Amino acid sequence: MVTGGTSRVLLPERIGGKEGRHDEPWLQRLIHRHPTCIPMDQIEPGLPELVPICMELPLSSGYLDNLLMTPEGDIVIVEVKLFKNTEALKEYVHGPDFEVPIDGITLVQQYIESPELFITRCEFVGGKFLYAVRVDTSEGFELCPADDCQIDDAYCPTTEINKSKFEIITDFVHPIIERYERFLKANGIDIAGVEFIIDRNDNIFTYDINTNTNYNARAETKAIAPGMYVIAAYLGSELGRHGAARGEKLEAASA
Repeated sequence: MVTGGTSRVLLPERIGGKEGRHDEPWLQRLIHRHPTCIPMDQIEPGLPELVPICMELPLSSGYLDNLLMTPEGDIVIVEVKLFKNTEALKEYVHGPDFEVPIDGITLVQQYIESPELFITRCEFVGGKFLYAVRVDTSEGFELCPADDCQIDDAYCPTTEINKSKFEIITDFVHPIIERYERFLKANGIDIAGVEFIIDRNDNIFTYDINTNTNYNARAETKAIAPGMYVIAAYLGSELGRHGAARGEKLEAASA
């Protein structure tokens, strides 16, 4: 998850299945644990990150799904509805149960169906491609690669259950890499993790750019060079370059 005041669009999630665990209570828990999945910057630009307070708050009129607050104390209420197809969504919107929000904004997020249960994460250091990671999404889209992920064991890539959740592709080649490098250069981004998913029609959807990227130690045993070492070397070279340039300026000024 990208933090620091900027949230991203709620990630697509495969729903249904024999377990049937992807329901509205599951979605409520997801929002409560990870409020940054609500793209507040798209709903109200400048609004800070939300702080989860509680779920299923009893009221005289019923139960409130998710109660959140801003750091300033402003209340944010989230009513959760999970639709598994567009017809169910249409039926709800045009039905008697649909309530128009006070601010007039109803957020609908599209599910991108991929023929295979994985996404690809491309890591860049110094604006150059480092390696790609194939991330298994069969158990959900909690894709935090950091070794100290503070999320449920069912999703965390550091548990024994999900040893192969993150797999580095050593020979990854794709035309999208060149486009990513051009984009990062144009926007002054040196270090990033860029994630994309491919739908059933082979369309690529780039849905997340993490400028506070993390690495998975277990997966990096197959990498040519671990990300943190490459970052350290890059920052060292940048420090040397800027130091040399500063020295030249001082020398010229004293001449």
